[in-house]
Amino acid sequence: MGLFDKIVKEVGKAVGNKVADDILGRSGLSGNSNYGASNVEPKVSVSPSYSVTEDPGPSGFSWGEVMPPEENQYNYSGPYYKYFEEVFRSAFPDCAITSEKAPYSDRYTFTFVRGGRTVLIVEVLPDNSSVYATREKCRKEGIGYTRFYHNHHGWWNTREYVIKRATEAMRG
Repeated sequence: MGLFDKIVKEVGKAVGNKVADDILGRSGLSGNSNYGASNVEPKVSVSPSYSVTEDPGPSGFSWGEVMPPEENQYNYSGPYYKYFEEVFRSAFPDCAITSEKAPYSDRYTFTFVRGGRTVLIVEVLPDNSSVYATREKCRKEGIGYTRFYHNHHGWWNTREYVIKRATEAMRG
């Protein structure tokens, strides 16, 4: 976790997740286009913390208080790791993709192999996880790396967002 991430996390603890999500959105860390889903009601009830009774506030590309209409991990009919697996397999048919669940954890690692070479490692993990080891190993070996948090409030991991991030990570 970088210094900015640590600061934002502390701000989130001090004044609430809504402010932290707003800071992240303005920084561009959560995407950079206006997704335009602020007037769309959620399709499913994710948890009481996701209900919207007032102005939902700002939103962007795959983040915000209101669930976007695009397919995402929360309106997918199966568990989050199956959602990511389905998105990866359909978007990257030229890659052999394997997944591995970390023991005693709800963390999954997806490995993308193209032409006999590992081209991308994707971690899908809880937002309180340490990400340094795999990320650093990938950097040293010249392998693309990205991660997604499956339980961060307001981060929807829409199909388009997941594909965009994975594609960018593969390019280096």
